[in-house]
Amino acid sequence: MSDHELEQYIKPESRFVPQAILYAYEILQSRGRKFTHHEQEHINSIISGWRTKNRRNTP
Repeated sequence: MSDHELEQYIKPESRFVPQAILYAYEILQSRGRKFTHHEQEHINSIISGWRTKNRRNTP
């Protein structure tokens, strides 16, 4: 995927699942994309909520 396509995953209005957002974030980071503090907070809140939910649903 292109950087532009991955950027769609991390937009605040994105409706992609948290795991897809995490993958897009990691790929963009590996390609040298720098994130603003606001972008990092937004992405981290989505990912931490997803991880918390997954921990509660694990038997």
